[in-house]
Amino acid sequence: MKILFMLIVFIGVALGYLGYKLKYTKPNYQLEKTTTGRTVKFLDYNESKRYERNKVVGILILALSIVIFGVGLFALIFAEKFGL
Repeated sequence: MKILFMLIVFIGVALGYLGYKLKYTKPNYQLEKTTTGRTVKFLDYNESKRYERNKVVGILILALSIVIFGVGLFALIFAEKFGL
C-alpha cells in the first residue's frame, strides 16, 4: 500500500515539473523577439494563442499536481501512522 502512495506522490512531482515547463519556459524565438517594452512579437495570431494556452494549461497542471501530491503525502503519512 505504501508503494502505491509513494507512486501517487511521484506522479504529483512529475506533473508539477511538466506544469512548470509549460508555464515558465519560452522558446528561443520568443526570447529573441522580445521588445524593449517586454512584449513578444509573434509571427501570427495562432502562435500567440498557443503561447497563452500553454501558460493556462501549465497553471492547471501545477494546481492538479499540488492536489495529487498532497493526497499522496497525506495517504502515505496516514498509512505510516496506522500501519496500513
